[in-house]
Amino acid sequence: MNLTAMIVDDELPILENLRLILPWEDMGIEITGTARSGIEALDKVADCHPDIMLCDIRMPTMDGLELIRILRERGESCEIILLTGYQQFEYARTAIRYNVHEYICKPIDYSDLENKLRELTEQIIQKRITSECERHRSIEMENWIRHKHVTDLLRGEKENLACFPVQSSETLPSADRYVLILVDAEGYFRHSIGWTADQHQQWHDEIHTNLRDLTEEIEGSIITHVRKGEWGILLKASLGWETRADQLAQRIHKRLNAIFAVDSAMKARIILDDTPVCLDHQIIERYRHCQKQSASRPSVSEWIKSACEYMDTHLDHDLGIDEVADWLGISSSYFCQLFKSHVGVTFVEYMTHKRMETAAMLLSTTEWSITSIGEATGYKERRYFSKVFHKHFHMKPSEYRQSHRIATSLEEEMHT
Repeated sequence: MNLTAMIVDDELPILENLRLILPWEDMGIEITGTARSGIEALDKVADCHPDIMLCDIRMPTMDGLELIRILRERGESCEIILLTGYQQFEYARTAIRYNVHEYICKPIDYSDLENKLRELTEQIIQKRITSECERHRSIEMENWIRHKHVTDLLRGEKENLACFPVQSSETLPSADRYVLILVDAEGYFRHSIGWTADQHQQWHDEIHTNLRDLTEEIEGSIITHVRKGEWGILLKASLGWETRADQLAQRIHKRLNAIFAVDSAMKARIILDDTPVCLDHQIIERYRHCQKQSASRPSVSEWIKSACEYMDTHLDHDLGIDEVADWLGISSSYFCQLFKSHVGVTFVEYMTHKRMETAAMLLSTTEWSITSIGEATGYKERRYFSKVFHKHFHMKPSEYRQSHRIATSLEEEMHT
């Protein structure tokens, strides 16, 4: 990262010495101009906006302090090193007021000046790196907020996005309009019923990575994972959006079908909505309109079967109704209604029964401690686990283990 510098001094020998003696290139600094008066420097600064300025104080027509005052009024933020043969307190005080970096007296110690320039260069570079990191963090935060609100909106968790609580007023202007591309994996639920939770996650991560790869160069694009096997991609409807949206839809179709080619059970279905709308209730209407055109939504029985498999693989977690409903992409109340009507028991009853079956199996086939078995089936406290187990089997876990050992021993004796 090279910096630029300007040298301002009315004495030509000093000007030349500063330009020639100091190892500017080695310090990573390029001299973009020299000036022998404040007026001449003003014109040149307006053209090259240097990062660093070495400036004499006493010059005809316009002295260095007046030059700096005008530069600051114009918004120039270059770091300034003042050079002077006059050690007066008033000069130093004025220099501080104009945020001058260094105040050096003549005759100039070039070795000392070089060291100060190297230190200044490092400070400027570090400040810019920090500023750039903060800018990226700010952009990432604003993008995250935008993505979160849009996803909540399309999932039906928010009624309106008329006002975005973002850091910058420039984020998501109200006048911006977007078009929607619905990406649907036909056959996903039927094909993925036997998958583990990790397989589901890996598959969705792979698809999401590919979608991000295809959209990363399109400014203002948003990818939302609304429900399992389905994504919504929002493109800003700026000039030429029709061509961009059509080309993107074709690339997505080609890329996903290449991935699905290893198994013909799934196919990519891409629906491009050609109606630009704001990110409020209008986008919900367009999203629902696109969903109606998609014929690949799973049946209720497929939903419930998939939910049960997900629950069976998470017995050791503090799994709640909201998490499973979110995994399916439906509301919690709707999931509870569907689950009870198709399984015949409530979510809690099903989870308790499965956990007790697993606990009984572990008690009879392993030497794990009762505490470890409780934790493996989602109970962090041994006392509560024992209470639930006793209610289910009408005996304590230790009694169940002992009775199973006795039964096993008697069975072995009968066969010898």
